[in-house]
Amino acid sequence: MARLAEGHVDAVATLTELGGPKVKPSERWGVPAAHPPGPGLTADGRSTDWRLTGVKPHCSGARTCTHALVTADTAQGSRLFAVHVGDRAVLAAPGTWQAAGLAGSDSLDVTFHNLPAELVGDVDGYGNLPAGNGRTP
Repeated sequence: MARLAEGHVDAVATLTELGGPKVKPSERWGVPAAHPPGPGLTADGRSTDWRLTGVKPHCSGARTCTHALVTADTAQGSRLFAVHVGDRAVLAAPGTWQAAGLAGSDSLDVTFHNLPAELVGDVDGYGNLPAGNGRTP
Protein backbone atom coordinates (compact mmCIF):
# COMPACT_ATOMS: atom_id res chain seq x y z
CA MET A 1 0.00 0.00 0.00
CA ALA A 2 2.86 2.37 0.78
CA ARG A 3 4.29 1.91 -2.74
CA LEU A 4 0.91 2.76 -4.27
CA ALA A 5 0.44 5.80 -2.03
CA GLU A 6 3.96 6.97 -2.90
CA GLY A 7 3.15 6.79 -6.63
CA HIS A 8 -0.05 8.78 -6.19
CA VAL A 9 1.69 11.51 -4.14
CA ASP A 10 4.51 11.64 -6.73
CA ALA A 11 1.96 12.04 -9.52
CA VAL A 12 0.15 14.89 -7.75
CA ALA A 13 3.45 16.72 -7.08
CA THR A 14 4.70 16.17 -10.64
CA LEU A 15 1.45 17.34 -12.23
CA THR A 16 1.56 20.46 -10.08
CA GLU A 17 5.21 21.19 -10.93
CA LEU A 18 4.91 20.52 -14.66
CA GLY A 19 1.42 21.94 -15.22
CA GLY A 20 -0.54 18.77 -15.99
CA PRO A 21 -4.21 17.96 -15.45
CA LYS A 22 -5.78 18.31 -12.00
CA VAL A 23 -6.20 15.09 -10.02
CA LYS A 24 -9.79 14.37 -9.00
CA PRO A 25 -10.56 12.88 -5.54
CA SER A 26 -11.81 9.58 -7.02
CA GLU A 27 -8.63 9.00 -9.08
CA ARG A 28 -5.69 6.76 -8.15
CA TRP A 29 -2.50 7.76 -9.99
CA GLY A 30 0.81 5.97 -10.50
CA VAL A 31 4.13 6.98 -12.05
CA PRO A 32 5.78 4.11 -13.93
CA ALA A 33 8.86 5.90 -15.26
CA ALA A 34 11.45 3.10 -15.33
CA HIS A 35 13.46 2.56 -18.51
CA PRO A 36 14.99 -0.91 -18.13
CA PRO A 37 16.43 -2.72 -21.16
CA GLY A 38 13.93 -4.42 -23.44
CA PRO A 39 10.80 -3.32 -25.24
CA GLY A 40 9.80 0.24 -24.55
CA LEU A 41 6.99 2.72 -24.86
CA THR A 42 6.86 5.20 -27.74
CA ALA A 43 4.68 8.22 -28.35
CA ASP A 44 3.66 9.63 -31.69
CA GLY A 45 1.81 12.86 -32.20
CA ARG A 46 1.75 16.61 -32.37
CA SER A 47 0.36 19.33 -30.16
CA THR A 48 -2.60 17.77 -28.32
CA ASP A 49 -3.02 14.52 -30.31
CA TRP A 50 -0.55 12.00 -28.83
CA ARG A 51 -0.80 8.19 -28.87
CA LEU A 52 1.25 5.66 -26.87
CA THR A 53 2.24 2.23 -28.15
CA GLY A 54 4.51 -0.42 -26.65
CA VAL A 55 5.36 -1.90 -23.27
CA LYS A 56 5.99 -0.08 -19.99
CA PRO A 57 7.66 -2.45 -17.52
CA HIS A 58 7.40 -2.44 -13.72
CA CYS A 59 4.13 -0.49 -13.38
CA SER A 60 3.11 -0.43 -9.71
CA GLY A 61 -0.67 -0.40 -9.44
CA ALA A 62 -1.03 -1.79 -12.96
CA ARG A 63 -4.58 -3.03 -12.32
CA THR A 64 -5.55 -0.71 -9.46
CA CYS A 65 -4.59 2.78 -10.67
CA THR A 66 -7.12 4.75 -12.69
CA HIS A 67 -4.52 7.07 -14.23
CA ALA A 68 -0.77 7.23 -14.67
CA LEU A 69 2.09 9.47 -15.63
CA VAL A 70 4.32 7.50 -17.98
CA THR A 71 7.54 8.34 -19.75
CA ALA A 72 7.73 7.47 -23.44
CA ASP A 73 10.26 7.96 -26.21
CA THR A 74 9.42 10.53 -28.89
CA ALA A 75 11.31 11.94 -31.87
CA GLN A 76 12.31 14.85 -29.58
CA GLY A 77 13.45 12.69 -26.64
CA SER A 78 11.84 11.29 -23.50
CA ARG A 79 8.50 12.91 -22.66
CA LEU A 80 5.99 12.53 -19.83
CA PHE A 81 2.33 11.75 -20.55
CA ALA A 82 -0.86 11.56 -18.48
CA VAL A 83 -3.07 8.60 -19.39
CA HIS A 84 -6.32 6.98 -18.28
CA VAL A 85 -5.35 3.36 -17.69
CA GLY A 86 -8.92 2.06 -17.49
CA ASP A 87 -9.03 2.22 -21.28
CA ARG A 88 -9.31 -1.02 -23.29
CA ALA A 89 -6.09 0.01 -25.08
CA VAL A 90 -4.16 -0.81 -21.87
CA LEU A 91 -3.39 -4.42 -20.94
CA ALA A 92 -1.52 -5.51 -17.78
CA ALA A 93 0.46 -8.76 -18.15
CA PRO A 94 0.06 -10.92 -15.00
CA GLY A 95 3.22 -12.54 -13.65
CA THR A 96 5.63 -10.27 -15.53
CA TRP A 97 7.52 -8.85 -12.56
CA GLN A 98 8.27 -11.12 -9.64
CA ALA A 99 9.74 -8.65 -7.12
CA ALA A 100 9.24 -10.33 -3.74
CA GLY A 101 9.43 -7.05 -1.85
CA LEU A 102 6.71 -5.49 -4.03
CA ALA A 103 4.39 -8.49 -4.34
CA GLY A 104 1.42 -6.53 -2.94
CA SER A 105 1.97 -3.49 -5.15
CA ASP A 106 0.38 -5.01 -8.28
CA SER A 107 3.60 -4.24 -10.24
CA LEU A 108 3.34 -5.64 -13.76
CA ASP A 109 4.40 -4.86 -17.31
CA VAL A 110 1.68 -2.98 -19.18
CA THR A 111 1.11 -2.94 -22.94
CA PHE A 112 -0.33 0.18 -24.57
CA HIS A 113 -2.13 -0.04 -27.93
CA ASN A 114 -2.48 3.38 -29.57
CA LEU A 115 -3.65 4.91 -26.27
CA PRO A 116 -4.58 8.62 -26.28
CA ALA A 117 -2.25 10.56 -24.00
CA GLU A 118 -1.88 14.12 -22.70
CA LEU A 119 1.59 15.63 -22.91
CA VAL A 120 2.90 16.97 -19.57
CA GLY A 121 5.93 19.29 -19.45
CA ASP A 122 8.90 19.67 -21.78
CA VAL A 123 11.36 17.17 -23.26
CA ASP A 124 13.11 15.42 -20.33
CA GLY A 125 10.93 17.48 -17.96
CA TYR A 126 10.34 14.60 -15.56
CA GLY A 127 13.97 13.49 -15.63
CA ASN A 128 15.11 17.01 -14.76
CA LEU A 129 12.93 17.33 -11.66
CA PRO A 130 14.89 17.08 -8.41
CA ALA A 131 14.62 13.76 -6.59
CA GLY A 132 12.57 13.80 -3.42
CA ASN A 133 9.04 13.22 -2.18
CA GLY A 134 9.40 9.64 -3.42
CA ARG A 135 10.45 10.77 -6.89
CA THR A 136 13.33 8.89 -8.41
CA PRO A 137 13.75 10.21 -11.98
